[in-house]
Amino acid sequence: MGGVRAPTEREADSLLGDWLDENGIPRSSPRAAAVRQALVPGKAQTEADVASKLAPILRRHSALLIRLAAHHGVTVPYVESVIVKRGLLQYLGDIPDASLEGQIEMSLANAELERAVFSYPDNEQGELMRAVAGVMGVKGGKSVEEVARDGVFLYADFGAGKFLRGYASRDPDIQLHTIAFYVTRKDGKWRVDGYRQKNSSRMSDASYIEALKAWLRAGGIPSSDFL
Repeated sequence: MGGVRAPTEREADSLLGDWLDENGIPRSSPRAAAVRQALVPGKAQTEADVASKLAPILRRHSALLIRLAAHHGVTVPYVESVIVKRGLLQYLGDIPDASLEGQIEMSLANAELERAVFSYPDNEQGELMRAVAGVMGVKGGKSVEEVARDGVFLYADFGAGKFLRGYASRDPDIQLHTIAFYVTRKDGKWRVDGYRQKNSSRMSDASYIEALKAWLRAGGIPSSDFL
C-alpha cells in the first residue's frame, strides 16, 4: 500500500461499516456479519460474546448496542435495560433499522435525565429541576423549532434580586415573567444561560443566573451539578 501501514482492526471495522452503508448492506444482516467475521475476527468474536447475553430479539443489533454503550460511557447490559424499561423491546420488530439508533439514543438521554434528578430533595428546588428534566425529555411543542430544541426555557420571577418562582416550558414566549433562562444538559451537568428579560433592568443575565443557583443551592441542589 505504498508504504502506508495496514489499518488496525478498529480502523478496518470503521471502514467496513462505511463500505456496508455505501453498498446498501444492512450492518445487522447475516451477510454483513459474515464479512466482518472474515475481516475483523477479533471484534466480531467480542460482539458475538456480547450478543449471546442479550435478549434474542436484540442480538442482531449487538454492534449498535456496543457502539452506543461506548459512546455514552455505559455498559451494554445497561443499554439493554433502558430499551426494556422504555418499552422499545416489544415494538422492536416495527421500528425500521434506520430509526432504531435514534430511538435508543432518545431513551438513553431520558434515562440520564431521570438519574440526574432522582436524588434531588422533595422540595420546591427539587421539583423545579425535575420539571426541567421532564420537559427536556419530551420532544414536543407547537413548532418544529420547539420540538428540535435540545434545551428548555425556565421562566422565573424575581423580587429584590431574589428568585421567587419558576416553571419549565419549550415555548419561548416571555410576556409575564422577569426572565427566561435557557437550560441545557452537557457532559452530565446543567448549563443555564440567559435568554431574554421582560424589561431592561439593572441586573445582568449573569446576576439572575447566580441568584437562581443560590436559591437552588439553598434547597440542596449541588452546585457541582452545574457548569
